[in-house]
Amino acid sequence: MAQEGDGTGKKPLTTLLILGKAGNGKSSTANSILGLFSTSDSSPASPSFDVSHSFISNNLECQTKECNGIRVVCTPDLQHKKFINSELNKEKEVESWLKEIKGKPDAVILAIRCDQRSFDEEYDFYEQVEKNSLLKKMVKEKLVIVFTVGDSLNGRDLRQVLDSDNAEFAPLTNIWKAAKKRYVVFDNKNKNKNKIQVEALMNVVQTLKPHPFPQHTCRLLFRGSKATLGIVQSELGIKSGGFFGLRLFDHFDLAGLQLEVTFLCLEEIPSKALGKVKVAVSPGPHAILVLSDDNTVNEELELFSTAEKLTHASFCSSVRGTAEDVRKFLQVVDIKKLSNRQALTTLLEEEKFPARQLSGEFFHTAELDKIAKDVCEKTMRRTETPGEPAGSSYDTYLSVKREMVA
Repeated sequence: MAQEGDGTGKKPLTTLLILGKAGNGKSSTANSILGLFSTSDSSPASPSFDVSHSFISNNLECQTKECNGIRVVCTPDLQHKKFINSELNKEKEVESWLKEIKGKPDAVILAIRCDQRSFDEEYDFYEQVEKNSLLKKMVKEKLVIVFTVGDSLNGRDLRQVLDSDNAEFAPLTNIWKAAKKRYVVFDNKNKNKNKIQVEALMNVVQTLKPHPFPQHTCRLLFRGSKATLGIVQSELGIKSGGFFGLRLFDHFDLAGLQLEVTFLCLEEIPSKALGKVKVAVSPGPHAILVLSDDNTVNEELELFSTAEKLTHASFCSSVRGTAEDVRKFLQVVDIKKLSNRQALTTLLEEEKFPARQLSGEFFHTAELDKIAKDVCEKTMRRTETPGEPAGSSYDTYLSVKREMVA
């Protein structure tokens, strides 16, 4: 069994177990992850796995490498004849994986090439690991798919393929659903995308870690004029506050969904208030809703026609992210569709915001991640059982968040 650390002796913050058939890009995926966590140019290069350019891999050992808080465990193909012909060899191999991850992994990454004509063998592999008594629970709870060779899609939307009823893709769709629709696409040719791709993966991994955010929470960032925000707050039964006469942050239960709402005016606001907005919206909104009505729609659509005009500069730098990110989560909403909480429920269902939340999709940046971590740590310190999984400490979390934005 091969193992290599970074020599610091520090306990890794995040552990990833990477599974997949030979030739699916497990090593390349692992190296992309390690590359993001490597230090500056003046520091030693990050450790890396040997990459085979063949569908027949000679790597039949579990390998582990660490770098600056990330621990990656890369595994051999369990469908190799060494394991297919011997259940004893297979069980010993899986036991070695468990020793390497030193407990439960933060995520189980399943690498699948998306340039295949048939995915039957991929489903066979998934079934093999899902039925393994030592892996079953962690696969069920922590599975994330990394679709490699994403450049082969040539601009096609993989989500549409996964959502389709095409029998040809049924094996792939079934794995995707088993992973609770958690996935990331890796373009192996365009190295400029490495950072964005790995950050997207780590974003999904973060949602699998124990934290005080309950499963059924949806975070919305409302943007609009003081007038439109005031109307919506009134319709939703939210009392006014001191932020331009608006309440900055509120929370309520909406048909079983824990809804966190943050309000940000188009008008210039003090930098101190912007800091509170970042706390309120952290770790990131599932949707940025731009409010409009008959009187202001043309003006507001013009304001939001480009990502650069989404917010003023001081807020853009830490919350906006890239223009592409913003457009994915941005939606213009007529305030008539928000006449009461039931209308908001209908809007959420129509736009599938709860489903987006459950799949781990939300807008985020490095600064919002850092703020969210601070909120979580303060919450855990107040919780009777520090580190308790999601749900039980949510009231404490809300209390902490309200204090920070007060």
